[in-house]
Amino acid sequence: MAFHGEVTARFEDEFKKMHKARHAFAVSNCSVGLYLANVVLGIKSGDEVICPRLLLWLPSIRAACRSNAVYADITSSNNLNISPADIERKITPGPRLLSLSIMRVTLAI
Repeated sequence: MAFHGEVTARFEDEFKKMHKARHAFAVSNCSVGLYLANVVLGIKSGDEVICPRLLLWLPSIRAACRSNAVYADITSSNNLNISPADIERKITPGPRLLSLSIMRVTLAI
């Protein structure tokens, strides 16, 4: 998590008020935020998570949560978005989460 000092606490409080949320947590980077999201969603050891192959943070999330990645391919070499058709093929009773991301200004749709 981010260094938790007075400034961070004020930021979290203001963010919480702005978004009418019960909780707000400042984190040091996207990997930590995604890890916390997985924890809050209850992703546990052995759970399957559908995700694109082009994720730099995935190994750290998988190691921390001990989840199993189910990789969905990209649409094409000209379109690095995760393939909706491949996502549909990966949806089975196993996966508990579909994890999308926006990376290098590539839209996740």
